[in-house]
Amino acid sequence: MLVEGLVIIREKNWQRGIAQFLDSFGCLAAARGENERAARLWGAANAQRSSTKPTTAYHERKQREEYMSLVEGKIAAPVMEALMAKGHEMSSDDAIAYALQVDATYA
Repeated sequence: MLVEGLVIIREKNWQRGIAQFLDSFGCLAAARGENERAARLWGAANAQRSSTKPTTAYHERKQREEYMSLVEGKIAAPVMEALMAKGHEMSSDDAIAYALQVDATYA
């Protein structure tokens, strides 16, 4: 469902929606223990959000914060910041492609 939603949002070029989906993919990566991937996706989401009016619903913010705290407990703060910066540097298309990479283990 996330994949289909992101594809539709990309076709409509809705930046705020792209940011929300990238956040969701980041949370999914964190739940899978893919901490570095999660941090990059959250950085990419921040970049998308910075190009629009940064509005995020309370429940979305809360979910992201919960998963981020899990990741922050597993990797050092400077590493987290560096990974998020790498995600922030991604173009919208690169971030979407990165989010849509599906590991065969989970397919």
